[in-house]
Amino acid sequence: MKIRIARLKDLNQLYKMLNSYKEVNITKNNVYSKKFIKDTIQDPNSCLIVAEENKKIIGLLAAALWKKHGISYWDTVIVDKSFRDKGIFTRIYNYYLKILKKNKISYFWCLVKHDNHKIQKILKRFKIKKQGLCYFYDKEFKYGL
Repeated sequence: MKIRIARLKDLNQLYKMLNSYKEVNITKNNVYSKKFIKDTIQDPNSCLIVAEENKKIIGLLAAALWKKHGISYWDTVIVDKSFRDKGIFTRIYNYYLKILKKNKISYFWCLVKHDNHKIQKILKRFKIKKQGLCYFYDKEFKYGL
């Protein structure tokens, strides 16, 4: 298995994975478009890490990097259900930490759905502290309000 930064050739696999795991989506309409994924791959202030086995993406972590402020927001982490409990998250997470260190980022945060107990347990194991409950609000609008 290889852990690496996502490339444009991964677009279709990433699109499928990001839109297949509804437990990570906060809203019902949270669908990752191919344009969004492509922009994320190409954005120097984003980090999209993948775990690959036999040319198949089996895991990912997506994060924003606010290098100027030394902060990162970890948006999404997914490990394919058939590859869970095999240390893949640990390898992706360690790769992410190396990127943070390289960019002199000393703090990250993430949001987790209240009913996603699996990731909450994993985060606790890695000493990532729960800071409190929050509510997610969103609004969709068309340009030209």
